[in-house]
Amino acid sequence: MRNHRIMKLFIPYTFLFFLASVGFCANMTIKEVVAGDLCINNFGDYVKLLGVVCPALGESYGNESKEFTTATLKNRRIQLEYDEKARKMDAEGTFIAYVYLFCDTCVSASFEDTLTKGQTVISYQAPLINICAELLERGLARADTVSQYASKPYFKHLEKTARTKKIGMWR
Repeated sequence: MRNHRIMKLFIPYTFLFFLASVGFCANMTIKEVVAGDLCINNFGDYVKLLGVVCPALGESYGNESKEFTTATLKNRRIQLEYDEKARKMDAEGTFIAYVYLFCDTCVSASFEDTLTKGQTVISYQAPLINICAELLERGLARADTVSQYASKPYFKHLEKTARTKKIGMWR
């Protein structure tokens, strides 16, 4: 009986770690937003948005970044993407990943026609919105310049653009 209970707990987490090793976890939702760059998923795991540093609550634009993340992600379906240059989890067990929102209602949904042996195959993929990039573009976060991750040059560019345009906290 005791082993059965351990296996019930072990199997979902084994599956979650398998998905983490291949680079993504699909069909996950955000149940709570702790700060602009920190959320809790439907499994109860903390998820830190990779590559961004939002102001702390109470600091200038700290509440705004949390409000944006809450309005964008809470109870919505997301996908995590892990970066090969970055850690997947910190010492406290918080997942560190790019967070993408499934945008099922976006008008810019991509369709692809492929000709395969005389047959037309139409595939549909719901677009994903990179929430880390959105925070930077809106001036609600700074690019993380300390950690190593593949999108660092792009994220620094997004921050610089927001600074130049005096958007969000860069006003």
